[in-house]
Amino acid sequence: MNLDNLAKAKILVIGDVMLDQYWLGETSRISPEAPVPVINIEEMENRLGGAANVAANAISVGAAVTLIGMVGHDENGERLLELLDAANIDARILRKENYRTSTKLRVVSRNQQLLRLDHENGREETDNTEILEVCEQQISEHGTIVISDYDKGAVAGVERIIEAAHKAGKRIIVDPKGASFDKYKNASIITPNYQEFRQVAGECRDEEELEDKALGICKELNLDALLITRSEHGMSLFAQGQPTRHFPTQAKEVYDVTGAGDTVVGLFASALSADYPIADAVKIANLGAGVAVSRLGTVAVTAEDLSFSLQASVTRGKRVADLDELKRAVAVLRRNNEKIVFTNGCFDLIHRGHIACLRDAKSRGDHLIVAINDDASVKSIKGNGRPVCSLQNRIEVLEELSCIDWLIPFSEDTPLTLIEELKPDVYVKGGDYEKEKLAEYELVSSYGGEVVISPYVEGCSTTSIIDSISNA
Repeated sequence: MNLDNLAKAKILVIGDVMLDQYWLGETSRISPEAPVPVINIEEMENRLGGAANVAANAISVGAAVTLIGMVGHDENGERLLELLDAANIDARILRKENYRTSTKLRVVSRNQQLLRLDHENGREETDNTEILEVCEQQISEHGTIVISDYDKGAVAGVERIIEAAHKAGKRIIVDPKGASFDKYKNASIITPNYQEFRQVAGECRDEEELEDKALGICKELNLDALLITRSEHGMSLFAQGQPTRHFPTQAKEVYDVTGAGDTVVGLFASALSADYPIADAVKIANLGAGVAVSRLGTVAVTAEDLSFSLQASVTRGKRVADLDELKRAVAVLRRNNEKIVFTNGCFDLIHRGHIACLRDAKSRGDHLIVAINDDASVKSIKGNGRPVCSLQNRIEVLEELSCIDWLIPFSEDTPLTLIEELKPDVYVKGGDYEKEKLAEYELVSSYGGEVVISPYVEGCSTTSIIDSISNA
């Protein structure tokens, strides 16, 4: 999939802009005043949240974005405007008297969110007439309209926005909120998470009932499609007259779900605006969500992140990889806080000892790379008559082992060059070695990696098997 076309996107984002604040510090004791942790704040960060995060994700992949929202005449409003300016977002932000900028303050220690404090207005207190007027002026300039509704008042009267966009023939994508979707009638696509969908449609006993209810909402509200984000179950796309499509999650490990929905709608809208087929747009959004949940807090996923993730997903399905492919894949996995394990060997006449070592290696991380000596290097190490099995034969056997994520042949006696390039988190060696005497030990230790000697399985070696056959 070519991601370059994302730069052709032009979208209008309308909605509740927010400031996401993070106070980060260490905690090592409980307060004597109350049973709560004492946190020594060491760092404070401000990030774009809500509709502003949707816009940030879109512009981060190259889209042209106009953002409409409102903030108060307060310090957090100033901070949010500064962040929007720094992100080069064309922001048409209205500043209102007697209005507090929506702010979420999260207190974080050791990468765990301990407390969230919200500063916001009551929805009923918000007059957004000016917002609606600016939206109607801007709609004609954009092909795709995104409504990011956090129920904070910026898009109260959303029906008026949808009507204007619908009459203008624009694609309308809504990230919804609330106990009813009726106000989004005649939008093109709405993108609830499963909890939001369930709040409206009720519990679903199985996939069949989920599909029936989703398609029923599409018909009732005159939607082209409904895209439901389903956490560990990935995403499901329901469209009238089309087969339901399910997209498995791209997240290996969920680190923080904050802002992931904004990432999905920002990337999905950008891809549709750039004329990607809807299934490809979902795949792009799904890749972005996998990146977003692997990082702390609200983040803008970049085109480079998507490219890396796409390459990793392609390479992951391809057992034998070259060094450049692996380096790109490892870069993505590292960004996602995933642990890379590396081992190597000749793997000539694979036996129980090999299997035990490979299983042990995989248990020590998230992904296992196995480097396999080519025929010339096996002969150099083991002598004439080896290998018994050619490189291609050995690869085809190893490809059948589910514990191996990638195989890479190499021609040196030791894999020092590969280790230098890939810098695995854990290097595993099978046998009865002393790890400090291994040629790889100094290199792996130099960048903070771990060297592990896998438990030796007595009586298992290729040489002894060959000898026993020869003496039979």
